Amino acid sequence: MNITSYSVLTAIICFNVLILLFAFFRRKSRVVFYCGMAPLICFCVFSIARTLCVVEFPFTRVVTVQSVNWLYDLFRTSIRLLDREISVGFLVCVAWSSWTAARLWRFLTQTFASARYMRQTVWVGDPETLRLCWQITSGRARLALTERRVPYIAGFFRPVIFIPNIPLSENELRYTFMHEWQHFKNRDQWKKVALHLLICLFWWNPLVYILRFELDQILELNCDRDVLGQLPKEERVAYLRMIGGFYDSGLESGKKNDVLISEIVSLKKGMVFFDRYQLIKQRLWLGMRYGQMTLRQKIVSFLFCVCIAAAFFGSYLINIQPRYKPEELEESWLVDFPEGTVLFENADGTYMVVIDGESWCTLQDRSKEPFASMPVIPFKNS
Repeated sequence: MNITSYSVLTAIICFNVLILLFAFFRRKSRVVFYCGMAPLICFCVFSIARTLCVVEFPFTRVVTVQSVNWLYDLFRTSIRLLDREISVGFLVCVAWSSWTAARLWRFLTQTFASARYMRQTVWVGDPETLRLCWQITSGRARLALTERRVPYIAGFFRPVIFIPNIPLSENELRYTFMHEWQHFKNRDQWKKVALHLLICLFWWNPLVYILRFELDQILELNCDRDVLGQLPKEERVAYLRMIGGFYDSGLESGKKNDVLISEIVSLKKGMVFFDRYQLIKQRLWLGMRYGQMTLRQKIVSFLFCVCIAAAFFGSYLINIQPRYKPEELEESWLVDFPEGTVLFENADGTYMVVIDGESWCTLQDRSKEPFASMPVIPFKNS
């Protein structure tokens, strides 16, 4: 196994394809109802795994694509900076790592700021509310008031449930505590932090932000499913009505962009190109159909997951590389090769021209000079 620029490019392309499919199927409420949540979770997990595991294996076959030539040509372009020749690829790597470090630093400062904010909260003193919270969380969660109109939970080890300072009935409080506590039991805060670290690394890819948006909805759908499973049938409508009520009140105030919290209703102001009403509509529509999944649907869901897993592992069978045609190059390029230039045979029968230890181009045919006289290192499938 090894990591090359080609394997990184292939991983990014596969990640983008999986995310687009993930977003497409997540928006189809009938598909989610018929196939269940398992395929969506598979899409999410395998897309993240593919973008992090960028290795190529001995059985990987090379697929040459001419449409990516411009990208590699751009990275190889050299510019003069501070009396030195520096490649564009090197400058891109410096910019990538620098902005990643800046985003990580900002994330750490936000985390400490959230911790300071939690120490300045106004704690709930009503005995009945505290008793209800104690029953649901077994005394593991603290209770505080918030100026926001939507409840949320924050914290990783000793969580705090924040409730708005508005009149809530006993059932509404109970459903609120159940929902927020389920987020904590599902470790949704940890999942959001892990995804935020991924965004810090791949900040330049717009599809990671779509992944974050889609994951927020998946976490809410999964939390609703778990809570509905704990409620008797006669109370499920009341729980869903409470979610719709918090959505209406939450629109009045919105919320801050905080990746460390989980709310009953997610209302990120930055995602204006998505219809937030459709998100709550999907939760209510699927909630009303909870428990209606048949055996046939479970089989389809399993087969769907198998297909997604097969696509993930199948993506390691190919490795995308640029395709060059040496016969179309200018003649002066073909005769001016330095001594020590060698040809590396690829798995698909093409040849990689290597000059001073760096790959220069891919050959389809080495029968013509000057390539016919160059030493060849044969391909070894090991």
